[in-house]
Amino acid sequence: MSDILKRINLLLNEFEDLSKLNSYGISDLINRDCSKFLKEVNGLELYRGMEGPSFFFKGTVRKDRKPKDMSKKETAIFNKEFEEAHKVKNIRNTSLFTTGELNNVYYYGVAYRIFPIGNYTYWWNPEVVDLFKTYDKDGGVPLLEKLAKGYKNTDLTKAIRSGNEIMFVCDEYYALNRLIKI
Repeated sequence: MSDILKRINLLLNEFEDLSKLNSYGISDLINRDCSKFLKEVNGLELYRGMEGPSFFFKGTVRKDRKPKDMSKKETAIFNKEFEEAHKVKNIRNTSLFTTGELNNVYYYGVAYRIFPIGNYTYWWNPEVVDLFKTYDKDGGVPLLEKLAKGYKNTDLTKAIRSGNEIMFVCDEYYALNRLIKI
């Protein structure tokens, strides 16, 4: 059997078991560990595109994240300006990147619904759908400096509805494939 068929069969077997998803207590787990987040978003969904190990997993936020599209120099400039404006160090290297707009995540991988665990803070800019695309389109270090100052950490529901990138500062999160409903 080809590798593609093996993978399809594996996925079909997983989907058979997904009918039992709630019996495994996944919704209970999310409700218990992510109650602060669930209350704050009031039913809205948060997404991230990535290559995940399964349909549901607990992830750890990297504290040494390497930029996917921006150079190290551009990231360092942004981080410096952000720290001066908001007193948060290395925001682009220590955050979990998310959005409320499902169509914005497919470039980065499979779409997952994200649930930050426990305490978190978040940062978003009403002018920035994706910092790299905004910066790349308009260019220039002065723009990075201006954008860094425009981030805020209020009104998460507005941030999600905007479809813009939202950086979460947290330690762990749950990721659930967006096709799975619980």
